[in-house]
Amino acid sequence: MPTSSWVDRGDSKRGSGSSQSTQPDSSDGYSPHTSSPITPYGSSDSSLANGTHGRYDKVVTQASEQLNTMPVNVKVKVHFHEDIFVIAVSRVVEYEELVERVGKKIRLCGPRRDDGPLRVKYKDEDGDLVSLGSTEDVQMAFESMRPGHQVTLYVQ
Repeated sequence: MPTSSWVDRGDSKRGSGSSQSTQPDSSDGYSPHTSSPITPYGSSDSSLANGTHGRYDKVVTQASEQLNTMPVNVKVKVHFHEDIFVIAVSRVVEYEELVERVGKKIRLCGPRRDDGPLRVKYKDEDGDLVSLGSTEDVQMAFESMRPGHQVTLYVQ
């Protein structure tokens, strides 16, 4: 007798390892016209024809929209005197945290000593150097970034 993890509970459910037939049975409510859920491993043509595909597209679209609203890291190129450093920060970083991260990178990798506050600027669309002084300024700098590029900051 073959071993199986299926236990007959009288409710006509199949367990894993079961060799029970999947043919229509009047007692289990099976209908050849009911759609089965789509799995990441594929599905039958009949489930796609019965409207399940539309629900799948809706779920994929919703997941894609959630990914687009999630904060992602932004590559920030920092120019300080003759040196150029790169850091990654959240797209929704606060001004104080950005300046702290820039200062830490310069202290660790560059010639800077603690001799006063950093003055951080970015180039806007017109090519003008604009000083950062608030989180709103940081967000303006990030919004001016072209997709697939980094934000460039100039530190004095």
